[in-house]
Amino acid sequence: MASYTPNLNLYKKDPIADGNDFFNIKTMMNDNWDKIDEKVKAALDDIGDLQSEQVRIATGSYEGTGTYGASNPCSLTF
Repeated sequence: MASYTPNLNLYKKDPIADGNDFFNIKTMMNDNWDKIDEKVKAALDDIGDLQSEQVRIATGSYEGTGTYGASNPCSLTF
């Protein structure tokens, strides 16, 4: 009996139960290739979106004065 893969919902034939069935190119190949192509395109689009936003990372350091509390305010400027 045929089944489907859990992630991409690709069509899978069972070689034992379906071994005498005719090979249907549309169902057994083309539909699966279309699903794979669609998912890869979506993933590539997501990667492109991340790259186009040009994420920036700022680094720095801070050395405290050893004082704290309301009477000893501290500030960080970026």
